[in-house]
Amino acid sequence: MIIGENRSLDSVLATYKPREGQSISNLLSKEIITEEGGPGEAFSETAQSTAMVTRSYTISPSGKTLYAKLPPATRLA
Repeated sequence: MIIGENRSLDSVLATYKPREGQSISNLLSKEIITEEGGPGEAFSETAQSTAMVTRSYTISPSGKTLYAKLPPATRLA
């Protein structure tokens, strides 16, 4: 398998179901999406936030708010 630059595992294998006895950590196995590509039970855990720009870097900035609107999820056919 050859995967082009800037393609993550979830972009390529988000709904991959491994053979019996094997496992994979992907969007389907974490119940973030359903087999049909819609939101799964854990979808809300993927909410993305924006933070205020400051002069210093911090791994967990304060003043975070959820994005008001994100582009809709797309599904590769």
